[in-house]
Amino acid sequence: MSSNRKTEAETFLNLLILGESGVGKSTLINSIANYFTYNSFEDAKGQKPVCMIPASFLMRDSDFNTYTVTIGEPVNDELTQSPRTYNFRHPQCQINFINVSGIGDPRGIVHDRENIKAMLDTVSVFKEIHAICILLKSTDTKLTPDYRLYLDALFLHLHQNAIPNVVFVFTNSQATDFVPENAEVVLKAYL
Repeated sequence: MSSNRKTEAETFLNLLILGESGVGKSTLINSIANYFTYNSFEDAKGQKPVCMIPASFLMRDSDFNTYTVTIGEPVNDELTQSPRTYNFRHPQCQINFINVSGIGDPRGIVHDRENIKAMLDTVSVFKEIHAICILLKSTDTKLTPDYRLYLDALFLHLHQNAIPNVVFVFTNSQATDFVPENAEVVLKAYL
């Protein structure tokens, strides 16, 4: 017997966003919010950008002058302090982006351990994780020892069926003409 009703698994997509502190997890989520808000770049031009997570970053103009761009309400501490889910409605499903604290927390290894526990607690409330998105800066020339240990632990504890759902996302790619560059070499050496 078939039914036209969608099951829970068909109406929700849950994506876990992982990466080192400062890799661009929050920027990715802000970008996605704008992709869901505006149909085209032309629609977005002249509009205030949607900012789910306050952020600031450096930009350089054609004369090599550097300036800071801030979106959202300025915050004293730009780190994602605790896991949070951002929901976006697509005509066919709801997409949940689970943003967690970065690995390599500048506050130290104790905070990394707390962040990992908070991430596991957050993920446990979801029936299924459909994708595990691991972010790397395209300009990275190596994996830090902390991040390497984190990835080792992640792959060791992931269920075998989850491995096909792991995707690597390269950020900061404007600096490398929108190709993975160094990070691809680093990733291939790791895998």
